[in-house]
Amino acid sequence: TNSSNYGTRNNMGTIFMSFNYAIDSTSDINFWSNLSPSTHNIESSLWVQREHFFPSPALYIYNQDQTQHFNTLFGFFGGYYTKRFDKKGHNLTVSLNGNINKTDQKIIYSRIYNVTDGLESNSYKFKDVNHFMPSVTMQLRYNRPYSEQGEFTYGLSASQSNSYSDLQPYILNAAYDEQTTVLSPA
Repeated sequence: TNSSNYGTRNNMGTIFMSFNYAIDSTSDINFWSNLSPSTHNIESSLWVQREHFFPSPALYIYNQDQTQHFNTLFGFFGGYYTKRFDKKGHNLTVSLNGNINKTDQKIIYSRIYNVTDGLESNSYKFKDVNHFMPSVTMQLRYNRPYSEQGEFTYGLSASQSNSYSDLQPYILNAAYDEQTTVLSPA
């Protein structure tokens, strides 16, 4: 016999900004950014009951609960500078773009056993995950028309991306309680 339930609550929002400026009739600059913070809470519960008859009769029951709380900040930014050399499309553009993804997650997990043959192995676990992933790309693009029907485009692009995750698992010495529980490294 199994039964389970699952619930989730998410809160999200976005903050953005854009700035455009014409330096003169042949040059302009543009900057933008967007930040999207969010919080997520997930709770799940599972109840399992098994009756075993071999090698000896036993009733095996456990409740498993898991709670996850995590906060995420995703943002991207960018800017470019364009220099126009004529009105036919001859121009040079330098751009810089990037993004940031940061997540802090806490997972609380417990499994409580009720076994009729006397073997109990309750477990309480706590996992703290921090993840940070920034990236940036720079691009240089040169456009040179060869006629009114087309143009040549030349460019260079360079990117840098990093990823960092810190996972801290713990075994809880007793049932989880934010105020009093002592954590031991797993």
